[in-house]
Amino acid sequence: MRKKTLIIIGCGGFGREVLWAARENLNRSVPNLRFENFIFVDDNLKTHKTVICDVPVIGCIEDVPNCKFKISSSKFQINVKF
Repeated sequence: MRKKTLIIIGCGGFGREVLWAARENLNRSVPNLRFENFIFVDDNLKTHKTVICDVPVIGCIEDVPNCKFKISSSKFQINVKF
């Protein structure tokens, strides 16, 4: 089985809550949707190449164009690719 990576948009308070929920709840309640890796992306350039809650901030959302599913709370935008 291929390892799944959850890319969380925004590394502020809400993004950290999403991380916590994914680690604590989602992995336990939905076993076939188990995430092995977590990555933050954020528009704030000061956060790039940092680590927050043991998760790297790799850049902006535009830096990961091949995501299958993107949700952004700050921009209220959902993009789904299947």
